[in-house]
Amino acid sequence: MNAALRKRLQHAQALLQRGEHAPAIDALRDVVRRAPDDFAARQALAMACHRAQQFGPAVDEFQELHRRFPADVATASNLAAILSEVGRHVQAFEVVTKALRLDPTNRGALCNLAEILKRLGNWAAARDVFALLLAQAPDEAWLRLQHGMLLLGLGDWARGWPDYESRLLSNDNPIVMEPVDTPRL
Repeated sequence: MNAALRKRLQHAQALLQRGEHAPAIDALRDVVRRAPDDFAARQALAMACHRAQQFGPAVDEFQELHRRFPADVATASNLAAILSEVGRHVQAFEVVTKALRLDPTNRGALCNLAEILKRLGNWAAARDVFALLLAQAPDEAWLRLQHGMLLLGLGDWARGWPDYESRLLSNDNPIVMEPVDTPRL
């Protein structure tokens, strides 16, 4: 990519940071048109479409990115996630399975696999994937929360509640805890 296109890409990324999705997407499409094999530009366009909730174009862009860069596990994992997000769970499962053949330990792909399995109704398999992830990162609050919610959904109250309580430890926690004078049970 030449310097002018690199500058245009940086400008588009700045627009995205400011939440100006439409002009950023236009700029990124221009960059991709001029440099169709540039991974960073294509990835930025796919992500921008997703952030702008333009799911059809986002799927198209992730599919093209995956077609051009089939060995990139993160691309395949992101494609699987968005396919599942738009309700194409079987196709998402196929894509994430291929990604995990490339890298069976990829945490992003494993997280996506667990979510896709839940959406496909295979909660027991999703539980097993979350358990595998938790074996690698037992203190990760988000994983524990997801695992806990899944266990609660399966009726495993004794193991589900402690993991569900990890929502209180997450930095992404939307719950604001007010101080109380009584102890927590």
